[in-house]
Amino acid sequence: MGAERYIPPHRRRFFAGLWRRKDITCCFGDGGAGTLAGSVSDEEKITRLLIFENSHPGYPNELLVKSNLGLVFDVDLDELRKQEIPVYAEEEDLFRFVGFWRIVSVRKLPAGCEELMEHMRVKWDQRLGVGKGERTAQQWRDSLGVDWAVVGIEKVCDGMDPVKKWLYGSDRNV
Repeated sequence: MGAERYIPPHRRRFFAGLWRRKDITCCFGDGGAGTLAGSVSDEEKITRLLIFENSHPGYPNELLVKSNLGLVFDVDLDELRKQEIPVYAEEEDLFRFVGFWRIVSVRKLPAGCEELMEHMRVKWDQRLGVGKGERTAQQWRDSLGVDWAVVGIEKVCDGMDPVKKWLYGSDRNV
């Protein structure tokens, strides 16, 4: 039985394919802090999706999104369907690459509508546990006072993790 190679603790997350948000931002540029991030050079291109833990009750089929909605509302759905977008899912404050996905549908949830209220209830029950915590009135107003979108997604392929490629490969402009 051969000895395993020692990996210092501060480097272990790289070998596990776990990234900080800072790593992802360095790779793709600062196209927004939310689930959807846009390209710095192309306002209609989505560069990556971040799946925040306990924030998307419909994941892996649907995402509940409130930031950067112009990336999905101001672009033709046929164009969105052509984009293969790298997706990173949160695991204990780090993110793991889960493949390339495409957007297959977009549905607007207007501020304050009944469907949005139901999505928020499910989201917070999932996040806090049913009956195990309550949001403040201000938190409800902040969430329900803006438009949201339900974005349908489907996996295209696994592929090479763009952050890993950026960090270790020759292409530093993924």
